[in-house]
Amino acid sequence: MVALSILLAITGGVLMSIQSPTNTELSKYVGNCQAACMSFGGGLLILLIASIIDGGGSIEMLTRAQPWMLCGGFYGAALVLVVTFAAPALGIALTLTLMMLGQLVMGTIVDWLGLFHTAVITITPLRIAGCLITTVGIILVYVGKKQQGGSKSSQKSAAVLLSIISFGAGCLGSIQTPSNAALADLVGTIESSCMNFVVGTVALLIVTLVINKGKLNKITGVGVKPWMLLGGLYGSCAVFFNIVIVPYIGVVLITVGTMLGQLVGALVIDSKGLLRSPKIKLNLWRIIGVIIIGVGVTLVSIAKMNV
Repeated sequence: MVALSILLAITGGVLMSIQSPTNTELSKYVGNCQAACMSFGGGLLILLIASIIDGGGSIEMLTRAQPWMLCGGFYGAALVLVVTFAAPALGIALTLTLMMLGQLVMGTIVDWLGLFHTAVITITPLRIAGCLITTVGIILVYVGKKQQGGSKSSQKSAAVLLSIISFGAGCLGSIQTPSNAALADLVGTIESSCMNFVVGTVALLIVTLVINKGKLNKITGVGVKPWMLLGGLYGSCAVFFNIVIVPYIGVVLITVGTMLGQLVGALVIDSKGLLRSPKIKLNLWRIIGVIIIGVGVTLVSIAKMNV
């Protein structure tokens, strides 16, 4: 069961990497915010069905939740929205690896300070080394992308800004996890995931309506394909996999498996130009960079597991 659980964690990561270009392509027809909102809404529908079937939670305990426990959806919405904006310019691999670094760095700070009701975990040299190694890997992935050809100074400035924003979104992602976990202790795991998607969907819907002056763009028309509407399915499946396998392999191995799955999936999508994403050829720099990132993520996770 352990081997199957690790495989499901990696599969969840691959699905998350597929979600990014799917939402990005949909955004070309309905806008970035509405595409992210539709992705969250689709995931919410699937999780609501799962919650009804499971029926094991205590949603009535929601009244006892502290406000910060309900903010996981905001952080998740920011992640999805940033990927939709950044992936076309940076590529799936670079966008996701920058987010991973943000998650690792902020996750280390959260553990160190014991924030959001988490246990205090001392920062060790191994964790620091893991973060630094991951940074080196991301630099190599960026260098590998840069080798594909030059770009205008304005595009370089935009790429730097999007890189910073992607890193920041990753930091929010690391805050999302303990927020959802604390809520799950009150209402149940699937119910917590549902609330996460409810909050994210509502937040993105409000932003979409403000940007579109109270209107939603139609999703019918020439060019819109059914596969562009599956972003929510991928995200909810990844969440469901984690719910099922966490008793067997724990959060640390799930994190490693998910990130490795994201790395492999993103690299394949970039190199093949799948799902209409910009094609970024696979070269030695990018391969070495991804391998190094995998090593860095593993070191950080092992360090956390051994404390």
